[in-house]
Amino acid sequence: MQPEGKILWLDAHIDANTPATSPSKNAHGMPLAYLSGMVPFHSQWKCMDMSKDICYFGIRSYEEEEIQLIKDEKVLVFEASECLNDNLDTIESKMNSYFKS
Repeated sequence: MQPEGKILWLDAHIDANTPATSPSKNAHGMPLAYLSGMVPFHSQWKCMDMSKDICYFGIRSYEEEEIQLIKDEKVLVFEASECLNDNLDTIESKMNSYFKS
């Protein structure tokens, strides 16, 4: 059973690579893959659903496989260029709607 919490990922990176998709193979680029059970031999760690439990804020750097993943899972993403004071009310509204669905 998954917890009721949600994750607002404040980072420049998506950090959802797996050992198969990571160019560097460094675990520091994989925390959200671990949390969502995408890393082989660690699927029992799944405690979040990418399609409803996470929202990215401030993204500006990613691999092609990560972009495909967030598109496939319909994850809400705010790129760094969108994260401006003038947009915060709109961002908050979108996040509230996303996390309630």
